[in-house]
This record gives sequence, structure tokens and C-alpha cells, in this order.
Amino acid sequence: MPEPISLSETFHTAFYDAEEGKLGLWQPNPLTDPAVAALARKLHGDVNSSLEEQRSRIVRPAPAPQLYFDFFKYRKPIAEATERNEIFLIGAADALLTSLSSLIEGLLSRPQVLAFLSIEAKGNDVDRKDAQDMLFDLVFLFVTNHEIGHFVHGHTGSQPEEWLEFKSDPVKRLPQQAAEIEADGYSTFATLNWLFTKRSPIVEGDTGARQKVEAVLLRLYLLAAFSYLEMGSSRPWRWHCPETFTHPQYLTRVDFIVGHSRGWCERHAIEHERNLSQAHIHEALEGVHNCWHQPDSRNLERQVKDLTSGPYASWEERIREERSRLRQLLEPFQLIVRDYS
Repeated sequence: MPEPISLSETFHTAFYDAEEGKLGLWQPNPLTDPAVAALARKLHGDVNSSLEEQRSRIVRPAPAPQLYFDFFKYRKPIAEATERNEIFLIGAADALLTSLSSLIEGLLSRPQVLAFLSIEAKGNDVDRKDAQDMLFDLVFLFVTNHEIGHFVHGHTGSQPEEWLEFKSDPVKRLPQQAAEIEADGYSTFATLNWLFTKRSPIVEGDTGARQKVEAVLLRLYLLAAFSYLEMGSSRPWRWHCPETFTHPQYLTRVDFIVGHSRGWCERHAIEHERNLSQAHIHEALEGVHNCWHQPDSRNLERQVKDLTSGPYASWEERIREERSRLRQLLEPFQLIVRDYS
């Protein structure tokens, strides 16, 4: 009887594609910067612990599939999900690990970001370090939870022929864009659940003080999600061919993430919906602008002008309709997760 294949071996083969430049499993070695190695080990443990907690919420199928996270070797700061041997695998490129540290350090050196988080520019270094650590965790969780969202909504694995055709069609991109919005929705709920149950500090007795702390947590989440997605802000939007890309435009994803966040607040913390005002969102977007230091990054005014130069409202409505259609099409392949809808 052959020896069972380990999780690390399964992960390695799933994320190995030499032609694409993906070289399978990446783990720290003696030449790895000690700080990066320590961070990788911490995240490997924390994310897999989070996956186990999320697995415990899966109602259908029963028993729930195994979930596993690790790093793969790749030059771009991305994350991906795939299924192998009935195991749901979530991988993050080592480039994401190394680039996020400098990204977040840079964000928390910006006066507008510190003001958004109510941190004094020349204030307590402990506050800034706490914010830096939590922001790193949140960006990473947003990214990995987004990939889990693809599993939850039935975008991977065995699916109907119609969806498989959409996934390989270079022209019909709308279903793929709707799928990305769905995955962002799951990530928003899962990440906010973690943030407000696992990382929310206890403030005894004083409701006002607790709400102030939780308002900062929600702002940290917005910065985390927006900063990661800002990587796509340099991509121009062309109304004559809006379905050119597999992912929606940056500000479109932001719009829907704000909607997902309001949905979470309505269910779990209605008092925080006021922290999702247009002014708060604009402040967060200004704070993360060009955080990836892309030479072709376009300012917010230019991006808004691009979107509003065409039928943007009807475009978002098409995305909503496609999300509903995909949910019906993929319903038999979706996971049912407690406390998420």
C-alpha cells in the first residue's frame, strides 16, 4: 500500500508550474532573513488555526473538507486557491510575505493614515506598533479569506459545464468578475468576525470607550482591504470593453466591500455603520493611495472620472445580477457556512 501523501507534498505539487514561474512549496531556510522566517512561521500557524475555526463552521458538506495554508515560491505578491486530493489549498507567494512588511510600515508613516486611526504622529510608539502588527494580520487574512471565499461559493473543484466554460473564455469575463466580488464578500464577513471576536480588546464597563476602540478596528480593516486592492489602481478602465479583465476595477471592488461591511454591521454591530460614511471611505482611499509605489498609478480623481464617464450604475447592477445568477448556478457546489449568508 503506497504511503499517504503529506499536506506539504500535496501543496508543493499543486503550486508547482515551472513554465509560469511558480516553484511549489516555499519554507524559510538558513539563508532567510530571521525576521521574515519568524513571520512566516507565525502566519503559517495563525492562518491554519483560523482555517480550522472556519472549517468548524461548515455545515455542508459533512464532514467538512480539509483546509490547508502554506507559502509558494513566486515573484509576484499574490495568493491563490486550488483543490487537490479533496483538500482545499490556499497559497500565498513568498513575495507577498516580504512586500507586505514594507507596505504596512510605509502606510503607518503617513500622517493621513495615523490621523485616520486616531494615532498621534509623534505619540506612543506602542500604539503604532500595535496598529502595524494588526494591519499586517488583517491584510493577510483578507487575502487568504478571499481565496477561501472561492471555495465557499463553489468557484473551484467540480462545477457545471457552463461555469467551466466561463472560466476559460477570454471574452466573457463578467461571471469571473462577479465571482471575485463574491469572494470579497466572504472575506469581509470572515475577517470582521475574526477581528471583533479574536482581536477586539476588552474595555470593561465603558460602552463609549469600547465603541471608540471598535471604530478604530473597523478603520484598520478598511485600510487592510483597500491597501491590498490598491495594487490594481494603475489599470485603466475602458468602457468600450469593460469585460477585458478577470477582476473588477479597484474602485468597483471598494464599492462592494463597503456594501459587504455595511451588511456585516447590520447583522453584528449596527452602531458601527456610521463609520462607513462617504467621508470615512474617501479618507481611507486617500490614505492608501499609491501605497505600492507603482510609477503608473493614477490618482483618485482620475479613477473616478474614468468610471463616471460611462454607465457605471448600470454596470454595477449587471455585476449584482450576475452574482445572483452564479449563486443559483453553483448552489449545489457551494459550502454552507454558519453565520454567513
